[in-house]
Amino acid sequence: MLELLILYIPTLIISSFSAATLGLIGSHILTQREGLRTFALSQQASFAILLTMMMSDHSAHTLQSIVAFILTIILCFIVILFEKKSQLRSDLWHLCIFIIFMAGNYFITTFFPALESHMARSFFGDLVTLSGPKLYILAFFIVLIAGYFIFDHKRIFSYTLKTSLHSNKINPLNFFNLITTFVITISILNLGLLFTLAMIFLPSCLSKNNSTNLRRHYTKIVYLSLASVILGLGCSLVFERVATVPAIILVLVLLSFLDNLRK
Repeated sequence: MLELLILYIPTLIISSFSAATLGLIGSHILTQREGLRTFALSQQASFAILLTMMMSDHSAHTLQSIVAFILTIILCFIVILFEKKSQLRSDLWHLCIFIIFMAGNYFITTFFPALESHMARSFFGDLVTLSGPKLYILAFFIVLIAGYFIFDHKRIFSYTLKTSLHSNKINPLNFFNLITTFVITISILNLGLLFTLAMIFLPSCLSKNNSTNLRRHYTKIVYLSLASVILGLGCSLVFERVATVPAIILVLVLLSFLDNLRK
C-alpha cells in the first residue's frame, strides 16, 4: 500500500495545488457575483472540449487544451452578443445558457458514441488515472496561473471590488475573465466538471461564516482544498470502490462542518 501511495504522490501534489488555485479563483468569482455565469461557462467549456475531442488526436494533450480554450472563447463571444440583444435578466440568461449547452453536450454524444465514455469521465473526473504528460501539462498551466494570482493579487482584488459594485459596466471578456475561462477549461479537461465546480464554489462558500478577515478567508480556502484532496484521494486509493471526486467533496463538507463546531 505504501508503494501505491508513493506512486501517486505527483498526482496528489498537482491535484491539491489545482484545487487550492480553483478555490482562490472561486472566492473572486463569488465576490463578483458571477456564480451563474461560471456555471454557464462550465457547460460552454464542456461543449468546446467535446468538439475538440472530435477534431484532434487524443494524444496531443497540449493542443487539446489550447484548441478547447479558443473554442470556449468563441462560444463566450457568441453568447455575449446574443445576451446584449436579450430582454432577460442576467441570471435567467445564464440559466438558459447552462441548460442549452448541457443539452448540446448530450446531443453530440448521440451522433458520436465514442465520446460518451469521455463525457462521463469528464463529468465525474478521475484523479487516479491522471498521470504522464497530461499531469505535467496541467501542472505547468496551474503554476503559471497561480503565479499570476499571487504576484498580481492587489490589482485582481481591486478589479473584484470594482466588479462587485459595478458589474453591469464591466467588459465580460476582460483579462481576468479570460484567465478564469482558461482555468475552467483545462480543469474540466483534466480533472472533470464536478471537481472543477466543487473546488471553485465550496471552499469559499463553506469558509465564509467563520472568516473574520480576508487573509483568514483565503487561508481557510487553501486549507480546505488541500486537505480534502489529500484525504479524499487517499480514501479512494485505500478503498477501491470509493469514487475519488465524490469522496473529496464529502471530505471537504465534513472538514468545514468540524471547523464550524470549533467556533
